[in-house]
Amino acid sequence: MGFARAQPILRALLQEGEIGVNGIGHAEVTGVEGARALGFTPTGVAASRGICGPCADYLSGQGITPLTPLR
Repeated sequence: MGFARAQPILRALLQEGEIGVNGIGHAEVTGVEGARALGFTPTGVAASRGICGPCADYLSGQGITPLTPLR
């Protein structure tokens, strides 16, 4: 897992201390799985759009709090 294949504009948007990850599927799941692969323990997820039902179910099952509204 890495971020090397992402468009340069996306890499440029990362703020200091942020880490990008690649994945297939919805960003909420990709972010959680990417964080875990890097040794982090995610406790909350924020999204730029409403979090869909399946992602909300996934987060709930993982004990992770959605930090933005659900769809």
